[in-house]
Amino acid sequence: MAKAEITDDPIHVALLVSCELENEGLYHVINAHSDMITCCQWIVHDSHEVLNTFSSEAVDVAVMMLPWTILGELLKGIHQKFPNMGVIVISKGPLHWSDIVRMLNYGVVGLTRSMQASVIVSMIRLAYYRAGSIDVEMARRMASALQETRYSRNSALTFLDHKIWSLIVRGYSNPQIAQHCGISLSRTKHRIHHIFRYLGVRNRASAIAMYKTYNAFNTTLDMELLGSADNVSENCALLHAKKCRIPKTTRESSK
Repeated sequence: MAKAEITDDPIHVALLVSCELENEGLYHVINAHSDMITCCQWIVHDSHEVLNTFSSEAVDVAVMMLPWTILGELLKGIHQKFPNMGVIVISKGPLHWSDIVRMLNYGVVGLTRSMQASVIVSMIRLAYYRAGSIDVEMARRMASALQETRYSRNSALTFLDHKIWSLIVRGYSNPQIAQHCGISLSRTKHRIHHIFRYLGVRNRASAIAMYKTYNAFNTTLDMELLGSADNVSENCALLHAKKCRIPKTTRESSK
């Protein structure tokens, strides 16, 4: 069935929520309209359980109302397995702008904090026809973040921060970063805390994941760390050699 064509078949909606109350409320909102129907319902406590059993064959649009601790991994997995499925996220609270970016990267086509039935129903219809929608509050949050960073998610970080971020990705410990950058251990920890806070993450694994998402930018950054030589081929060779010379961390050595 082509999504761009109007048919008499109802839109089949999957509900993935965190409690029975949310499930019941959304169920009644959706099934009150003749052009859509709830085809499956999940009370989600573990993203892996859903990913192992979820099927997209009878689902046109998935509506999710989950905490980010579950939502992030679930969105990523569903986007990888079912890239053409329309996904709507109803957020329970304010989102850091980096979380909004990640959700859009994971294929979310509808994003809102509103629990109004009319808003949710409209978003389901837009998602079905691949139009997409994001509510005004979240759009303003994104616009504000872009304006503050001069339309670059990385400009609020210093050159040293970018370098430290790059070394974190390469498995450097805090003492190794301090030695490599020629700064004190306390300053290293302070800059890492600043990086995490700016990215809206709490640990190294999340910072690494975000770095990989924007690997094109960071490849350019690595070139800049080597200097501004005119010969690009020479720079690429130096970059490859630099990465090959990086010492293994204690964790890597023990494998």
